[in-house]
Amino acid sequence: MKLSLFAIIGFAALATMPAAAQVKTNKPASKPQKSSSKPQAPAKAKPAAPKPAPTPAPTPAPAKELGEREKAVLGKYTVAGQPNVIDLTNDGGSLTMQATGYPAIPVELKADDSLYNPILAGQVEVKIVRDADKKPNGVELTLQGTKVQFQKEGATPLTAAAKPAEKPAEKPAEKPAEKPAEKPAETKKLPDILGKYAVDMQGPVGDGEIKYDNGKFILSIENQPDYEIEVTDKDEVKGKNFPDGVTAKLVKDKEGKVTGISAESPLGTLTWTRKTFVKLPEAPKPAPAVSDKIKGAEGTYVTDFAGAPEIKLTVKDGKVVLQAEGQPELTVEVNDKDELVADQLKEMNFALKFTRDKDGKIDGISANTPFGEINFKKK
Repeated sequence: MKLSLFAIIGFAALATMPAAAQVKTNKPASKPQKSSSKPQAPAKAKPAAPKPAPTPAPTPAPAKELGEREKAVLGKYTVAGQPNVIDLTNDGGSLTMQATGYPAIPVELKADDSLYNPILAGQVEVKIVRDADKKPNGVELTLQGTKVQFQKEGATPLTAAAKPAEKPAEKPAEKPAEKPAEKPAETKKLPDILGKYAVDMQGPVGDGEIKYDNGKFILSIENQPDYEIEVTDKDEVKGKNFPDGVTAKLVKDKEGKVTGISAESPLGTLTWTRKTFVKLPEAPKPAPAVSDKIKGAEGTYVTDFAGAPEIKLTVKDGKVVLQAEGQPELTVEVNDKDELVADQLKEMNFALKFTRDKDGKIDGISANTPFGEINFKKK
C-alpha cells in the first residue's frame, strides 16, 4: 500500500531520534527536532508497456457483377402449351441456368450467344435467339437433332417482326362491284383424311386422330387441345387455333391417297403416319336457293275473322311450310300466281293466295273458304 507524504515524513523523524528518547519515561517528551534531511519522494511506478495496435480487418473484395450482355438475357423462357421453363438468373454475379426438373448450373455466355457449361458440352446445345433489333427474345435448345425454341417472357414474339410494318399507301376508294347473280351452292367434296395417325418420333407430342363432327374436321393430338382444321386446295392443313409458328401439310402417295401429316413447328419437323382409314360421311347437300316468289313469306299471319286461327309460315329446304294454330304442319307449293297449293287444302275447299304491297313484298294471305273469304295480315 502506498504511503502518504505525511506518513513518510513522520517515519523519517522517528528514525532520527536517539534510542533513549524512544524509551517511555514520566518526563514529558521533548519536542522532536526537525530533521535537516529532506524527505525522499516515492519511487515512480514504471509505465505499463504499450498495447499492440489492433490488426485492421481485411478489405472485402469488390462484389462480382454481370456484364450488360449477361444482364440482357436474364428472365424466364417458355414454350407455348408446354410446362417446360428455362430460367436464367444472376447468382452472386454469375449467370445461372435452370431448366424444369434439373438443378441450376452456371453458364458462360459466349461471343456467338451460346451458353456453355462442361456438363452441357457434347450433349445439349443452348443458344440465345435475338430479334431484328438484336435484343434477346428466346432460347434455342437442340437435343439429339431436335430443336425447341423457348420464348422469353415480355420480349418480342419469336414469330413476329420486330419492326412495325410500313403503312400501305392509301388507295382511292373504288366503286363497289355489282353483285353477281346468286348461283346454287356447289357441293364440295370432303377430303379423305379421317383416321388415326401415329407420330414417327416420340417427343413432347403424341399420336393423333382426325374426326368429323357436326360438319367440322377435328384434329386431336395427345397432350394437346383439339384443333378445328380445314384442308386447302394445296393440301395445307389450316388450324384456327394452331400455336404460333406451326404449319402442316398432308402427305400423299403416288396415287394421291393421304398417308400422313407433316408439320413444321418451333420443335422442328414432326411427322405422323396414317394408321387407319375411316369412311367419310356423305357431304351435306346445300340448301336449295329460296325462290324470289317466296322470299319474305316467313312469319305469322293474323285476322279479325272470329274463330280463325293464326297461320305461321316457315321456309324449309326451299319449300313453304304452313301451320295453322293447333294443327299439324303442311308443306305447300307456291305457283306463279302466288297460290299456295296442296292436296289437303283442295280437299277442304280452301284456296290460299299471297297478297303483296305496292313494292311487291308479301304482306298477307287471302283465303277463300267454305265460311267465306278471310284476309290474313302479316305481323
